[in-house]
Amino acid sequence: MYLKSEKELYSVRRRSWRLLLIVFVVLLVLGVVGYTFYLIRQDAPEDLEAQTNPSTPTPLPTPTPSLASSVANAEAAYAQGDLAEAIAAYQHALNLEPNQADLYVELSRLLIFAGVPERGAQMAREALRRQPENARAWALLCLAYDWLGMPAEAIQTCDIALEFDPELAEAHAYLAEAYMDAGNWFNANAAIDTALQLNDQSIDVLRNYGYVLEVQGNYTGAIDVYRQALEINPFLAYLHMAIGRNAQVLGNYTLAISSYKQAVEVDPDNPATLDRLGWTYLLQGDYREAQENLELAIEINPKYYLAQGHLATLYFQNRNYEDAIETFKPAIRYHEAAARRKSVFFVVTLEEAGNINT
Repeated sequence: MYLKSEKELYSVRRRSWRLLLIVFVVLLVLGVVGYTFYLIRQDAPEDLEAQTNPSTPTPLPTPTPSLASSVANAEAAYAQGDLAEAIAAYQHALNLEPNQADLYVELSRLLIFAGVPERGAQMAREALRRQPENARAWALLCLAYDWLGMPAEAIQTCDIALEFDPELAEAHAYLAEAYMDAGNWFNANAAIDTALQLNDQSIDVLRNYGYVLEVQGNYTGAIDVYRQALEINPFLAYLHMAIGRNAQVLGNYTLAISSYKQAVEVDPDNPATLDRLGWTYLLQGDYREAQENLELAIEINPKYYLAQGHLATLYFQNRNYEDAIETFKPAIRYHEAAARRKSVFFVVTLEEAGNINT
């Protein structure tokens, strides 16, 4: 048998020891890597799966609309007559920039024409807290006061607006409306004439011009002016309703119903438009169409007391006295609640208006 020398044996042992050491180090490294990989999977399993599996889509972050895009969305919604969407977009813009007075001004105007003058007045005051000399905010506060049945306060507020900007056409137009509601036709005509001279292409100026003619009994002239405003923006439900209202007074139910239908088409979730359409059908004796539209208005807003009262009247005319009584009850209750809210708002408004002036 061949025997290795001592030197050869030592050399073999040394190579074996080195080999074992290398194997040990490699196993140690593999263990550390494996354990790290395990920890990563535990911390972020979804992200790791997406990285290791190319077929798994990676969810994109949801973008936050900027102030400019929110304002653009609001303007686009208003152009299409969607006041609710426009109001929501302006509110989102305010959430991003709560100290932008102009955003409160725009929101105030839309809330008033959406039939919520209380909130419109609140937004106008918010604008004035930030910019006490904002003429548009004062003008819209004037309009809100008038729609709340406070023409005397409205006139005073519009006068303040005109002190800051004597050439603000809308302030003269809102002042004309307040003068009409106060019974001062002479000053109303003078104010609307000034507004038209300053800007006869303003939708608000034309709307108020139509209102001045309407209150003075010139219903045909009012319809013509409202149509001029619709040429600027044909998607405003409140202008279609104004035409329907005047057509109804003239006994032109065909035009009235057509106008109310256009208002419903533009703003289908507005109980006021459905109520007016239903009431006009009722006046014509079309009980089926009347009931359908009135019930839909109540479905959208169960507290809309005008539709409740009109539906109760329909039941009464059909000699359905039991349903008439049951429907008149909520109509009276909701009307009284609205009157109480208005009384409270009247007092609070006067107090806050005094604070703004000081």
